Amino acid sequence: MRILLRNLYHEYTQLNVVKKSMIWFMLCSFIQKCISVISTPIFTRLLTETEFGQYSLYMSWYQIISIFAVLKLDCGVFNKGLSRYSDKDDFTATIQTLVTCTTTITLIIYLIFRKYINAFTELSTLVTVGIFIQIYFQAAMSFWIIRERYDYKYKTVVKSTIVLALLNLFLGVIFVLLARDKGTARIVSCILAYVIVGCFMYILNYTRANKKYDSEKAGFALKFNLPLIPHYLSTYILEQSDRIMIQKIIGTAAVGLYNVAYNAGMVMKLISESINSALIPWQYRKLESRDYNEIDNVLSQMMYIITACLVLFMFLAPECMSLLASRNYYEAVYVIPPVSASILFLFVYGMYGNAEFFFDKNKFVMIISATGAILNITLNYVFIKKNGYIAAGYTTFVCYMLFAYGHLVFINKVSMKKTEYRIFSFKPLFICSLILTVSCILLSILYAHIIIRYLIFSVLLIMSIEKKDTVIKIIKKIKKI
Repeated sequence: MRILLRNLYHEYTQLNVVKKSMIWFMLCSFIQKCISVISTPIFTRLLTETEFGQYSLYMSWYQIISIFAVLKLDCGVFNKGLSRYSDKDDFTATIQTLVTCTTTITLIIYLIFRKYINAFTELSTLVTVGIFIQIYFQAAMSFWIIRERYDYKYKTVVKSTIVLALLNLFLGVIFVLLARDKGTARIVSCILAYVIVGCFMYILNYTRANKKYDSEKAGFALKFNLPLIPHYLSTYILEQSDRIMIQKIIGTAAVGLYNVAYNAGMVMKLISESINSALIPWQYRKLESRDYNEIDNVLSQMMYIITACLVLFMFLAPECMSLLASRNYYEAVYVIPPVSASILFLFVYGMYGNAEFFFDKNKFVMIISATGAILNITLNYVFIKKNGYIAAGYTTFVCYMLFAYGHLVFINKVSMKKTEYRIFSFKPLFICSLILTVSCILLSILYAHIIIRYLIFSVLLIMSIEKKDTVIKIIKKIKKI
Protein backbone atom coordinates (compact mmCIF):
# COMPACT_ATOMS: atom_id res chain seq x y z
CA MET A 1 0.00 0.00 0.00
CA ARG A 2 2.81 2.37 0.90
CA ILE A 3 4.56 1.63 -2.40
CA LEU A 4 1.34 2.27 -4.32
CA LEU A 5 0.86 5.63 -2.60
CA ARG A 6 4.49 6.55 -3.28
CA ASN A 7 4.09 5.72 -6.97
CA LEU A 8 0.87 7.73 -7.20
CA TYR A 9 2.55 10.70 -5.54
CA HIS A 10 5.49 10.45 -7.93
CA GLU A 11 3.12 10.43 -10.92
CA TYR A 12 1.29 13.42 -9.47
CA THR A 13 4.51 15.44 -9.10
CA GLN A 14 5.26 14.87 -12.80
CA LEU A 15 1.98 16.45 -13.90
CA ASN A 16 1.91 19.99 -15.26
CA VAL A 17 -0.03 22.74 -13.50
CA VAL A 18 -3.02 22.38 -15.85
CA LYS A 19 -3.57 18.71 -15.01
CA LYS A 20 -2.91 19.29 -11.32
CA SER A 21 -5.48 22.06 -11.24
CA MET A 22 -8.05 19.83 -13.00
CA ILE A 23 -7.53 17.12 -10.38
CA TRP A 24 -7.85 19.54 -7.48
CA PHE A 25 -10.87 21.38 -8.87
CA MET A 26 -12.70 18.07 -9.34
CA LEU A 27 -11.61 16.94 -5.87
CA CYS A 28 -12.75 20.26 -4.42
CA SER A 29 -16.15 19.93 -6.07
CA PHE A 30 -16.44 16.39 -4.72
CA ILE A 31 -15.53 17.47 -1.16
CA GLN A 32 -18.04 20.34 -1.30
CA LYS A 33 -20.82 18.00 -2.34
CA CYS A 34 -19.79 15.44 0.30
CA ILE A 35 -20.03 18.11 3.01
CA SER A 36 -23.43 19.09 1.61
CA VAL A 37 -24.58 15.45 1.73
CA ILE A 38 -23.25 15.09 5.30
CA SER A 39 -25.08 18.25 6.39
CA THR A 40 -28.46 17.00 5.15
CA PRO A 41 -28.96 14.24 7.78
CA ILE A 42 -27.76 16.64 10.48
CA PHE A 43 -30.25 19.40 9.67
CA THR A 44 -33.16 17.09 8.90
CA ARG A 45 -32.82 15.85 12.47
CA LEU A 46 -32.38 19.31 14.00
CA LEU A 47 -35.18 20.96 12.01
CA THR A 48 -38.82 20.07 11.55
CA GLU A 49 -40.16 19.46 8.04
CA THR A 50 -41.59 23.01 8.00
CA GLU A 51 -38.32 24.59 9.19
CA PHE A 52 -36.31 22.62 6.63
CA GLY A 53 -38.85 23.73 4.03
CA GLN A 54 -38.24 27.37 5.01
CA TYR A 55 -34.54 27.01 4.27
CA SER A 56 -35.23 25.16 1.01
CA LEU A 57 -37.55 27.95 -0.15
CA TYR A 58 -34.96 30.56 0.78
CA MET A 59 -32.41 28.84 -1.47
CA SER A 60 -34.96 28.54 -4.30
CA TRP A 61 -35.83 32.25 -4.19
CA TYR A 62 -32.15 33.12 -3.85
CA GLN A 63 -31.41 31.41 -7.16
CA ILE A 64 -34.22 33.26 -8.95
CA ILE A 65 -33.62 36.72 -7.43
CA SER A 66 -29.87 36.48 -8.11
CA ILE A 67 -30.58 36.21 -11.86
CA PHE A 68 -32.13 39.69 -11.84
CA ALA A 69 -29.53 41.12 -9.42
CA VAL A 70 -26.35 39.63 -10.93
CA LEU A 71 -27.63 39.18 -14.53
CA LYS A 72 -25.56 35.94 -14.51
CA LEU A 73 -22.40 37.98 -15.12
CA ASP A 74 -20.51 35.38 -13.09
CA CYS A 75 -21.14 32.75 -15.77
CA GLY A 76 -19.78 32.28 -19.30
CA VAL A 77 -19.37 35.98 -20.08
CA PHE A 78 -16.85 36.39 -17.25
CA ASN A 79 -14.62 33.63 -18.62
CA LYS A 80 -14.97 35.13 -22.09
CA GLY A 81 -13.96 38.55 -20.75
CA LEU A 82 -10.88 37.13 -19.03
CA SER A 83 -9.70 35.72 -22.34
CA ARG A 84 -10.64 38.92 -24.22
CA TYR A 85 -8.88 41.49 -22.02
CA SER A 86 -5.21 41.52 -21.01
CA ASP A 87 -5.94 43.62 -17.89
CA LYS A 88 -7.87 40.80 -16.22
CA ASP A 89 -7.87 42.32 -12.75
CA ASP A 90 -9.40 45.53 -14.09
CA PHE A 91 -12.07 43.48 -15.86
CA THR A 92 -12.82 41.60 -12.61
CA ALA A 93 -13.17 44.85 -10.65
CA THR A 94 -15.35 46.35 -13.39
CA ILE A 95 -17.78 43.42 -13.35
CA GLN A 96 -17.87 43.45 -9.56
CA THR A 97 -18.73 47.17 -9.60
CA LEU A 98 -21.39 46.52 -12.23
CA VAL A 99 -22.93 43.70 -10.19
CA THR A 100 -22.83 45.82 -7.02
CA CYS A 101 -24.85 48.48 -8.89
CA THR A 102 -27.35 46.05 -10.43
CA THR A 103 -27.86 44.29 -7.10
CA THR A 104 -28.42 47.62 -5.33
CA ILE A 105 -30.94 48.72 -7.99
CA THR A 106 -32.78 45.39 -7.64
CA LEU A 107 -32.78 45.78 -3.84
CA ILE A 108 -34.27 49.29 -4.11
CA ILE A 109 -37.00 48.01 -6.46
CA TYR A 110 -37.75 45.23 -3.98
CA LEU A 111 -37.98 47.64 -1.04
CA ILE A 112 -40.43 49.83 -2.98
CA PHE A 113 -42.69 46.89 -3.85
CA ARG A 114 -41.83 44.67 -0.86
CA LYS A 115 -45.46 44.39 0.31
CA TYR A 116 -46.55 42.75 -2.94
CA ILE A 117 -43.37 40.69 -3.42
CA ASN A 118 -43.49 39.36 0.16
CA ALA A 119 -47.11 38.33 -0.33
CA PHE A 120 -46.09 36.31 -3.39
CA THR A 121 -42.86 34.74 -2.07
CA GLU A 122 -44.14 34.34 1.51
CA LEU A 123 -40.72 35.48 2.75
CA SER A 124 -40.30 38.26 5.30
CA THR A 125 -38.54 41.53 4.47
CA LEU A 126 -35.66 40.53 6.79
CA VAL A 127 -35.10 37.23 5.01
CA THR A 128 -35.38 38.78 1.53
CA VAL A 129 -32.88 41.52 2.42
CA GLY A 130 -30.67 38.66 3.60
CA ILE A 131 -30.85 37.23 0.08
CA PHE A 132 -29.43 40.49 -1.31
CA ILE A 133 -26.66 40.58 1.31
CA GLN A 134 -25.65 37.03 0.32
CA ILE A 135 -25.75 37.99 -3.37
CA TYR A 136 -23.22 40.82 -2.86
CA PHE A 137 -20.64 38.53 -1.31
CA GLN A 138 -21.35 35.28 -3.13
CA ALA A 139 -20.98 37.08 -6.48
CA ALA A 140 -17.64 38.56 -5.34
CA MET A 141 -16.51 35.11 -4.30
CA SER A 142 -17.52 33.68 -7.70
CA PHE A 143 -15.50 36.34 -9.52
CA TRP A 144 -12.46 35.72 -7.33
CA ILE A 145 -12.63 31.92 -7.76
CA ILE A 146 -13.03 32.13 -11.56
CA ARG A 147 -10.14 34.61 -11.72
CA GLU A 148 -7.90 32.29 -9.67
CA ARG A 149 -8.90 29.26 -11.71
CA TYR A 150 -8.05 31.10 -14.91
CA ASP A 151 -4.42 31.27 -13.73
CA TYR A 152 -4.57 27.68 -12.36
CA LYS A 153 -4.14 28.84 -8.74
CA TYR A 154 -5.90 25.79 -7.42
CA LYS A 155 -4.54 25.86 -3.86
CA THR A 156 -6.25 29.11 -2.88
CA VAL A 157 -9.51 28.06 -4.54
CA VAL A 158 -9.59 24.68 -2.81
CA LYS A 159 -8.83 26.17 0.61
CA SER A 160 -11.43 28.94 0.36
CA THR A 161 -14.27 26.74 -0.94
CA ILE A 162 -13.69 24.04 1.68
CA VAL A 163 -13.50 26.68 4.44
CA LEU A 164 -16.82 28.12 3.23
CA ALA A 165 -18.51 24.69 3.15
CA LEU A 166 -17.30 23.80 6.66
CA LEU A 167 -18.12 27.25 8.04
CA ASN A 168 -21.64 27.03 6.61
CA LEU A 169 -22.09 23.64 8.27
CA PHE A 170 -20.67 24.57 11.69
CA LEU A 171 -22.39 27.95 11.92
CA GLY A 172 -25.64 26.30 10.85
CA VAL A 173 -25.46 23.69 13.61
CA ILE A 174 -24.56 26.27 16.29
CA PHE A 175 -27.25 28.76 15.24
CA VAL A 176 -29.95 26.09 15.00
CA LEU A 177 -29.09 24.62 18.41
CA LEU A 178 -29.18 28.04 20.11
CA ALA A 179 -32.21 29.58 18.38
CA ARG A 180 -35.93 29.20 18.91
CA ASP A 181 -36.80 30.11 15.31
CA LYS A 182 -34.61 27.39 13.85
CA GLY A 183 -35.65 27.85 10.21
CA THR A 184 -34.60 31.52 10.20
CA ALA A 185 -31.46 30.64 12.18
CA ARG A 186 -30.35 28.23 9.44
CA ILE A 187 -30.89 30.93 6.82
CA VAL A 188 -28.94 33.56 8.82
CA SER A 189 -26.03 31.14 9.38
CA CYS A 190 -25.79 30.56 5.61
CA ILE A 191 -25.76 34.31 4.90
CA LEU A 192 -23.12 34.92 7.59
CA ALA A 193 -20.83 32.21 6.18
CA TYR A 194 -20.83 33.92 2.76
CA VAL A 195 -20.31 37.36 4.33
CA ILE A 196 -17.28 36.18 6.35
CA VAL A 197 -15.55 34.45 3.43
CA GLY A 198 -16.85 36.66 0.61
CA CYS A 199 -15.84 40.02 2.12
CA PHE A 200 -12.15 39.12 1.71
CA MET A 201 -12.71 38.30 -1.98
CA TYR A 202 -14.70 41.50 -2.45
CA ILE A 203 -11.77 43.58 -1.14
CA LEU A 204 -9.13 41.55 -3.04
CA ASN A 205 -10.94 41.98 -6.35
CA TYR A 206 -10.55 45.76 -5.96
CA THR A 207 -7.06 45.92 -4.45
CA ARG A 208 -5.60 43.95 -7.37
CA ALA A 209 -7.06 46.31 -10.00
CA ASN A 210 -5.64 49.61 -11.22
CA LYS A 211 -9.01 50.69 -12.60
CA LYS A 212 -12.17 49.90 -10.62
CA TYR A 213 -14.62 50.48 -13.49
CA ASP A 214 -14.35 50.58 -17.28
CA SER A 215 -17.53 51.43 -19.20
CA GLU A 216 -16.32 49.64 -22.35
CA LYS A 217 -15.80 46.37 -20.44
CA ALA A 218 -19.11 46.75 -18.63
CA GLY A 219 -20.86 47.41 -21.95
CA PHE A 220 -19.33 44.29 -23.48
CA ALA A 221 -20.51 42.13 -20.56
CA LEU A 222 -24.06 43.51 -20.62
CA LYS A 223 -24.37 43.24 -24.41
CA PHE A 224 -23.21 39.63 -24.31
CA ASN A 225 -25.28 38.47 -21.34
CA LEU A 226 -28.60 40.31 -21.43
CA PRO A 227 -29.98 38.28 -24.37
CA LEU A 228 -29.22 35.09 -22.39
CA ILE A 229 -31.23 36.13 -19.30
CA PRO A 230 -34.44 34.39 -20.55
CA HIS A 231 -32.42 31.17 -20.87
CA TYR A 232 -30.93 31.43 -17.38
CA LEU A 233 -34.30 32.34 -15.88
CA SER A 234 -36.04 29.48 -17.65
CA THR A 235 -33.38 27.03 -16.49
CA TYR A 236 -33.76 28.04 -12.86
CA ILE A 237 -37.55 27.99 -13.11
CA LEU A 238 -37.26 24.45 -14.44
CA GLU A 239 -35.08 23.55 -11.44
CA GLN A 240 -36.82 25.52 -8.69
CA SER A 241 -40.49 25.98 -9.67
CA ASP A 242 -41.49 22.62 -8.17
CA ARG A 243 -40.56 23.74 -4.64
CA ILE A 244 -42.28 27.11 -5.00
CA MET A 245 -45.44 25.54 -6.42
CA ILE A 246 -45.49 22.87 -3.70
CA GLN A 247 -45.36 25.71 -1.16
CA LYS A 248 -48.25 27.52 -2.84
CA ILE A 249 -50.44 24.45 -3.38
CA ILE A 250 -49.66 22.25 -0.33
CA GLY A 251 -47.47 24.07 2.20
CA THR A 252 -43.95 24.63 3.51
CA ALA A 253 -43.69 21.27 5.30
CA ALA A 254 -44.21 19.46 1.98
CA VAL A 255 -41.34 21.50 0.52
CA GLY A 256 -39.07 20.18 3.27
CA LEU A 257 -40.07 16.59 2.53
CA TYR A 258 -39.68 17.03 -1.21
CA ASN A 259 -36.33 18.81 -0.99
CA VAL A 260 -34.68 16.08 1.08
CA ALA A 261 -35.77 13.45 -1.43
CA TYR A 262 -34.77 15.69 -4.35
CA ASN A 263 -31.27 16.17 -2.90
CA ALA A 264 -30.99 12.42 -2.35
CA GLY A 265 -32.01 11.78 -5.94
CA MET A 266 -29.40 14.24 -7.20
CA VAL A 267 -26.52 12.51 -5.36
CA MET A 268 -25.66 10.64 -8.57
CA LYS A 269 -25.37 13.97 -10.39
CA LEU A 270 -21.83 14.24 -9.02
CA ILE A 271 -20.78 11.22 -11.10
CA SER A 272 -22.48 12.43 -14.29
CA GLU A 273 -20.94 15.92 -13.93
CA SER A 274 -17.48 14.42 -13.42
CA ILE A 275 -17.90 12.28 -16.54
CA ASN A 276 -19.12 15.26 -18.54
CA SER A 277 -16.16 17.39 -17.39
CA ALA A 278 -13.76 14.67 -18.54
CA LEU A 279 -15.57 14.25 -21.86
CA ILE A 280 -15.72 17.93 -22.89
CA PRO A 281 -12.11 18.29 -24.20
CA TRP A 282 -12.25 14.78 -25.71
CA GLN A 283 -15.53 15.59 -27.48
CA TYR A 284 -14.24 18.88 -28.89
CA ARG A 285 -11.13 17.16 -30.19
CA LYS A 286 -13.27 14.54 -31.93
CA LEU A 287 -15.56 17.20 -33.40
CA GLU A 288 -12.55 19.06 -34.78
CA SER A 289 -11.21 15.84 -36.36
CA ARG A 290 -14.74 14.96 -37.64
CA ASP A 291 -14.59 11.59 -35.89
CA TYR A 292 -18.37 11.51 -35.40
CA ASN A 293 -18.76 7.73 -35.15
CA GLU A 294 -16.44 7.66 -32.15
CA ILE A 295 -18.41 10.42 -30.41
CA ASP A 296 -21.71 8.61 -30.87
CA ASN A 297 -20.24 5.24 -29.90
CA VAL A 298 -18.68 6.46 -26.65
CA LEU A 299 -21.71 8.57 -25.70
CA SER A 300 -24.05 5.63 -26.30
CA GLN A 301 -21.98 3.36 -24.09
CA MET A 302 -21.71 6.05 -21.39
CA MET A 303 -25.49 6.43 -21.46
CA TYR A 304 -25.94 2.71 -20.79
CA ILE A 305 -23.40 2.83 -17.96
CA ILE A 306 -25.02 5.87 -16.32
CA THR A 307 -28.47 4.31 -16.71
CA ALA A 308 -27.26 1.13 -14.99
CA CYS A 309 -25.77 3.16 -12.12
CA LEU A 310 -28.98 5.16 -11.75
CA VAL A 311 -31.18 2.05 -11.67
CA LEU A 312 -28.95 0.43 -9.01
CA PHE A 313 -29.06 3.64 -6.96
CA MET A 314 -32.85 3.85 -7.28
CA PHE A 315 -33.16 0.34 -5.84
CA LEU A 316 -31.34 1.55 -2.71
CA ALA A 317 -33.36 4.78 -2.35
CA PRO A 318 -35.08 3.73 0.93
CA GLU A 319 -31.70 3.06 2.56
CA CYS A 320 -30.35 6.36 1.23
CA MET A 321 -33.38 8.17 2.62
CA SER A 322 -32.88 6.55 6.03
CA LEU A 323 -29.31 7.85 6.14
CA LEU A 324 -30.22 11.38 5.06
CA ALA A 325 -33.27 11.99 7.22
CA SER A 326 -35.40 10.78 10.10
CA ARG A 327 -38.42 8.50 9.72
CA ASN A 328 -40.67 11.56 9.36
CA TYR A 329 -39.29 12.15 5.86
CA TYR A 330 -39.59 8.55 4.62
CA GLU A 331 -42.83 9.06 2.68
CA ALA A 332 -40.87 11.26 0.24
CA VAL A 333 -38.76 8.27 -0.90
CA TYR A 334 -41.04 7.92 -3.96
CA VAL A 335 -39.64 11.22 -5.28
CA ILE A 336 -36.14 9.74 -5.61
CA PRO A 337 -36.62 7.43 -8.67
CA PRO A 338 -37.91 10.07 -11.14
CA VAL A 339 -35.46 12.72 -9.90
CA SER A 340 -32.54 10.26 -10.17
CA ALA A 341 -33.67 9.24 -13.65
CA SER A 342 -33.58 12.90 -14.71
CA ILE A 343 -29.79 12.91 -14.27
CA LEU A 344 -29.31 10.90 -17.47
CA PHE A 345 -31.08 13.59 -19.49
CA LEU A 346 -29.03 16.33 -17.86
CA PHE A 347 -25.91 14.41 -18.88
CA VAL A 348 -26.93 13.88 -22.52
CA TYR A 349 -28.14 17.49 -22.76
CA GLY A 350 -24.62 18.53 -21.74
CA MET A 351 -23.16 16.42 -24.56
CA TYR A 352 -25.63 17.74 -27.14
CA GLY A 353 -25.11 21.29 -25.85
CA ASN A 354 -21.33 20.98 -26.28
CA ALA A 355 -21.87 20.17 -29.95
CA GLU A 356 -24.36 23.05 -30.32
CA PHE A 357 -21.80 25.50 -28.94
CA PHE A 358 -19.11 23.97 -31.17
CA PHE A 359 -21.25 24.74 -34.23
CA ASP A 360 -22.15 28.22 -32.80
CA LYS A 361 -25.84 27.34 -32.55
CA ASN A 362 -26.68 28.41 -29.02
CA LYS A 363 -29.86 30.42 -29.72
CA PHE A 364 -31.94 27.25 -29.65
CA VAL A 365 -30.90 26.82 -26.00
CA MET A 366 -33.11 29.80 -25.05
CA ILE A 367 -36.11 28.45 -26.95
CA ILE A 368 -35.95 24.94 -25.47
CA SER A 369 -35.25 26.30 -21.97
CA ALA A 370 -38.30 28.58 -22.09
CA THR A 371 -40.46 25.77 -23.46
CA GLY A 372 -39.27 23.41 -20.72
CA ALA A 373 -39.94 25.99 -18.00
CA ILE A 374 -43.49 26.70 -19.22
CA LEU A 375 -44.24 22.98 -19.56
CA ASN A 376 -42.86 22.29 -16.06
CA ILE A 377 -45.01 25.00 -14.46
CA THR A 378 -48.10 23.75 -16.29
CA LEU A 379 -47.55 20.10 -15.35
CA ASN A 380 -46.76 21.02 -11.74
CA TYR A 381 -49.93 23.09 -11.47
CA VAL A 382 -52.09 20.25 -12.77
CA PHE A 383 -50.51 17.22 -11.09
CA ILE A 384 -49.38 18.61 -7.71
CA LYS A 385 -52.99 19.62 -7.10
CA LYS A 386 -54.24 16.15 -8.05
CA ASN A 387 -51.46 13.86 -6.76
CA GLY A 388 -49.46 15.80 -4.15
CA TYR A 389 -45.79 16.82 -4.02
CA ILE A 390 -44.51 13.42 -5.25
CA ALA A 391 -45.93 14.31 -8.67
CA ALA A 392 -43.32 17.10 -8.93
CA GLY A 393 -40.59 14.47 -9.21
CA TYR A 394 -42.30 12.93 -12.22
CA THR A 395 -42.95 16.29 -13.91
CA THR A 396 -39.22 16.99 -13.51
CA PHE A 397 -38.43 13.64 -15.13
CA VAL A 398 -40.80 14.24 -18.08
CA CYS A 399 -39.56 17.80 -18.70
CA TYR A 400 -35.87 16.88 -18.64
CA MET A 401 -36.55 13.91 -20.94
CA LEU A 402 -38.34 16.13 -23.48
CA PHE A 403 -35.54 18.68 -22.99
CA ALA A 404 -32.96 16.09 -24.04
CA TYR A 405 -34.99 14.83 -27.02
CA GLY A 406 -35.48 18.42 -28.24
CA HIS A 407 -31.74 19.02 -28.23
CA LEU A 408 -31.09 15.66 -29.92
CA VAL A 409 -33.40 16.54 -32.83
CA PHE A 410 -31.95 20.04 -33.13
CA ILE A 411 -28.24 19.11 -33.03
CA ASN A 412 -28.77 16.37 -35.61
CA LYS A 413 -30.45 18.89 -37.93
CA VAL A 414 -27.53 21.28 -37.39
CA SER A 415 -24.93 18.58 -37.97
CA MET A 416 -26.69 17.46 -41.18
CA LYS A 417 -26.44 21.02 -42.53
CA LYS A 418 -22.85 21.52 -41.39
CA THR A 419 -21.38 18.07 -42.01
CA GLU A 420 -24.05 16.02 -43.83
CA TYR A 421 -23.88 13.60 -40.90
CA ARG A 422 -26.16 12.88 -37.92
CA ILE A 423 -23.75 12.83 -35.01
CA PHE A 424 -26.00 11.30 -32.35
CA SER A 425 -28.17 8.17 -32.57
CA PHE A 426 -31.77 8.12 -31.40
CA LYS A 427 -31.87 4.46 -30.33
CA PRO A 428 -29.62 4.57 -27.18
CA LEU A 429 -31.54 7.50 -25.69
CA PHE A 430 -34.86 5.76 -26.39
CA ILE A 431 -33.72 2.48 -24.80
CA CYS A 432 -32.33 4.24 -21.73
CA SER A 433 -35.50 6.34 -21.40
CA LEU A 434 -37.61 3.19 -21.54
CA ILE A 435 -35.46 1.41 -18.92
CA LEU A 436 -35.65 4.37 -16.54
CA THR A 437 -39.40 4.83 -17.03
CA VAL A 438 -40.10 1.16 -16.33
CA SER A 439 -37.77 1.26 -13.31
CA CYS A 440 -39.59 4.26 -11.83
CA ILE A 441 -42.95 2.50 -12.16
CA LEU A 442 -41.62 -0.83 -10.87
CA LEU A 443 -39.87 0.66 -7.85
CA SER A 444 -42.97 2.57 -6.77
CA ILE A 445 -44.35 -0.93 -6.07
CA LEU A 446 -41.17 -2.70 -4.90
CA TYR A 447 -40.25 -0.27 -2.10
CA ALA A 448 -42.90 -2.00 0.02
CA HIS A 449 -41.37 -5.46 -0.70
CA ILE A 450 -37.80 -5.41 0.60
CA ILE A 451 -36.88 -9.06 -0.10
CA ILE A 452 -37.97 -8.96 -3.75
CA ARG A 453 -36.23 -5.61 -4.15
CA TYR A 454 -32.95 -6.98 -2.76
CA LEU A 455 -33.13 -10.09 -4.97
CA ILE A 456 -33.62 -8.05 -8.15
CA PHE A 457 -30.90 -5.60 -7.04
CA SER A 458 -28.44 -8.49 -6.52
CA VAL A 459 -29.11 -9.86 -10.00
CA LEU A 460 -28.67 -6.43 -11.59
CA LEU A 461 -25.47 -5.81 -9.62
CA ILE A 462 -23.95 -9.10 -10.80
CA MET A 463 -24.86 -8.29 -14.40
CA SER A 464 -23.26 -4.85 -14.04
CA ILE A 465 -20.03 -6.25 -12.58
CA GLU A 466 -19.72 -8.62 -15.54
CA LYS A 467 -19.62 -5.54 -17.80
CA LYS A 468 -16.70 -3.92 -15.96
CA ASP A 469 -14.26 -4.54 -18.86
CA THR A 470 -16.45 -2.42 -21.14
CA VAL A 471 -16.40 0.41 -18.60
CA ILE A 472 -12.60 0.26 -18.29
CA LYS A 473 -12.24 0.33 -22.08
CA ILE A 474 -14.37 3.47 -22.36
CA ILE A 475 -12.45 5.21 -19.56
CA LYS A 476 -9.19 4.51 -21.42
CA LYS A 477 -10.67 6.09 -24.54
CA ILE A 478 -11.34 9.41 -22.82
CA LYS A 479 -8.36 9.38 -20.45
CA LYS A 480 -6.06 11.20 -22.86
CA ILE A 481 -7.25 14.80 -22.90
